[in-house]
Amino acid sequence: VGVSQGPFHHHQPAEFTDDFDSDDVLDFRGAAVSSRRDIGTTVELSFQGVNLTGVFTEPWQILWFQVTVDSGQNAGAFCPGDGTAGTCACGPSAAGQGAGCANSTGRGARLYAHGALRFFDVIYEIEDLPPGAATLVFAGLSSSAGSPAFGGNSCLGTGLIRLDVTAADETGTARVFSGSEFFNAGFMAGTTVFAQAAYRDSAAPPCNANFTNGAVVTVRM
Repeated sequence: VGVSQGPFHHHQPAEFTDDFDSDDVLDFRGAAVSSRRDIGTTVELSFQGVNLTGVFTEPWQILWFQVTVDSGQNAGAFCPGDGTAGTCACGPSAAGQGAGCANSTGRGARLYAHGALRFFDVIYEIEDLPPGAATLVFAGLSSSAGSPAFGGNSCLGTGLIRLDVTAADETGTARVFSGSEFFNAGFMAGTTVFAQAAYRDSAAPPCNANFTNGAVVTVRM
């Protein structure tokens, strides 16, 4: 978690709930800067009963905190695209990052799963997609050994359902809700669901399509 005292500039577009929603967006993925020079201010954060305190001691400073927050969904990952789960036709992603096989951005797209406030709902977040890429999340009740598919590897079993097709934004990020599809498919509380996203790419075949890593989650009420 990064905290600044005022406008916080990074490569992501602002959420509609942000206090500062019209500042510049950086061109460099992963960079962050603050435009405030005040020092001596204390900030206090609270996460699930854990209180964190920091003091701004330098101009333009950003305070960084690392926390582990219970998503309520027991999420995990499988099928990395670093070459350990199968050969990547278009090159592997960096080892240890858990992303899918490399795509035209030079990185592998990464799928996360976490809980939502709605009944039996799961949110799937995908990062490092090619901007504008059409993306489709598949979900099922089993996984399998990695099998080469286009520029990536497919590690899902049989009996899959498909969630709504979405498109990555200009930062290469997409979000998909399971919505009523899990409930309709019988993925009730206690069901372990394996998911993986397929997406389009602008690279030449077979790299014109690719897969993220896999995300596994146990559905809770």
